[in-house]
Amino acid sequence: MGTAQAAAVAVGAIATMVTVPLHKRLIPSSIAIDNQGLVPHTIYLRDDFTPDAYDGVASPGAQTIVKGQWTVASGITALLEGDDLKGLSFLGALKEYADSADASCVITVNYEFE
Repeated sequence: MGTAQAAAVAVGAIATMVTVPLHKRLIPSSIAIDNQGLVPHTIYLRDDFTPDAYDGVASPGAQTIVKGQWTVASGITALLEGDDLKGLSFLGALKEYADSADASCVITVNYEFE
């Protein structure tokens, strides 16, 4: 099991939390968003990956998919686990960004590779 942690960064400064090894999937077991900032924040988790070549497509284009979006009030820690994360996985790089940068809003992802 691994753990990745990052402070909320603004949209223009997207942060890579984990790079998934080739031919693996990252499965989050829990996500904690600890917002000790002065305002609510919306956090986005994104999956950036490039598929392997397949029949008829020698060089598929890069894919960017927002896999989750959560708004957390000021002074609150949101904990997502179990059914909250059912079916959530990442194929390439797990990236995070927020509606605005705030070092007082910290995202922690516990994960496993399959």
